[in-house]
Amino acid sequence: MILFIYIAEEKAVLKPTFKGGLFLYLNGYRHTKHSVAGQKTRWRCTQFRQKCRVKLFTVDDELILQKGEHNHPPNKKDSYFPHACPKDQ
Repeated sequence: MILFIYIAEEKAVLKPTFKGGLFLYLNGYRHTKHSVAGQKTRWRCTQFRQKCRVKLFTVDDELILQKGEHNHPPNKKDSYFPHACPKDQ
């Protein structure tokens, strides 16, 4: 199942992983859930091992903070997810 959420006026997609986790797709970048503390979830870029240090923090599916900038271009394979469902639907 794919869930569409809106984060700071941007469409994001939560998609389950094969291992039962979640990926968060935002602006063509894929993030993985790193930790959860209460209602706050910390996500990090899946290119973390390639030294991309972007972190997203969400509370109840709402973006509250993004730290850093990606050091790589968006993955073309992942960039179609945020546009899979029109915002007004």
